Amino acid sequence: MKKKRFVGIFVAVAAVFLVFSSVGNAPALAGQTTDEILAKKYAKILGSYTYEGTDAAIEIVIRQGALWADDGDGYPVELKPVGDSLEEFGGEDANNGHFDFKFLKDEKGEYSKCHIVAAAAGLDITAFKIK
Repeated sequence: MKKKRFVGIFVAVAAVFLVFSSVGNAPALAGQTTDEILAKKYAKILGSYTYEGTDAAIEIVIRQGALWADDGDGYPVELKPVGDSLEEFGGEDANNGHFDFKFLKDEKGEYSKCHIVAAAAGLDITAFKIK
């Protein structure tokens, strides 16, 4: 009976450890919301990006515990990292299907561009960070 209880406790502790380690920095969780933690993690790519040759903009934001790309069309795309990447993301749009986002650094090492591809919608553009 004690062995089963120990195994149960071990599994519970291991699960908690995995949850905290997947966020990236367990001590930082104290007193912070998921949005605050993600905002710190993705701070370098957050902001407004404009498409070349247009006034249209896409916002890369944190809300509701996730990273989103929102161009204001009513169909924001939740961005999920490709593997452990902080630069490459994929997402699904109800109207346009799968999107690939790749954030690119400039010569100063700052993220200043985003390459966006939605093959099903015929979209392959580079957006430039404006703020």
